Amino acid sequence: MNEIGSHMSKKQSYKKKIVVSLTGRMDSFVSAMLLKKQGFDVKGIIFINRPTGFKSEDKPRCYLPNVDHIKKMCDSLSIPAFGVDLHKEFEYFVIDKVISSKIDFHGIQSCYDCTKLRFEILFEKMKKLGVNYIATGHYAKVFKDIKLGQFVISKPNDLKNDQSDLLTGLSQDILKHLILPLGDLSKYEVT
Repeated sequence: MNEIGSHMSKKQSYKKKIVVSLTGRMDSFVSAMLLKKQGFDVKGIIFINRPTGFKSEDKPRCYLPNVDHIKKMCDSLSIPAFGVDLHKEFEYFVIDKVISSKIDFHGIQSCYDCTKLRFEILFEKMKKLGVNYIATGHYAKVFKDIKLGQFVISKPNDLKNDQSDLLTGLSQDILKHLILPLGDLSKYEVT
């Protein structure tokens, strides 16, 4: 587990509640499984994106998760899962920017926009559900820098699969509630 979660003893973590963003990929399920094994009360969040009028070859790879597959995996882990339909937000904050970038010949940063959107919604869900933490299957670490007095994102042990750059723009409010269980693991260990 990463640095932010490592300060809790196993006994303390048994009462902690956490929402995990589930994408349908192995990384998010392993994160949920690890947290459950550590005694967290885990709830899954499935983000459903349904942008309209988009060519299939232009859809981001995270476009639409296989919800049935995710629910089956959650059932196997005894984790309740909740779907969050964010197609309107996804179209406005991600797809419209992708289209504008193509028209203006600017670089596309849809992954950054989508990550920020998902974390903001995940954070809001965390508060509404009365949950203590949020987690994802990103390969990165988060810790509190004592000198700065702030939470910071750092590179994972598996530099080949480093996703820390996607998380660098997250707010301090989100970072202080974020646990990244895969930061100390390699992609090989997860799959």
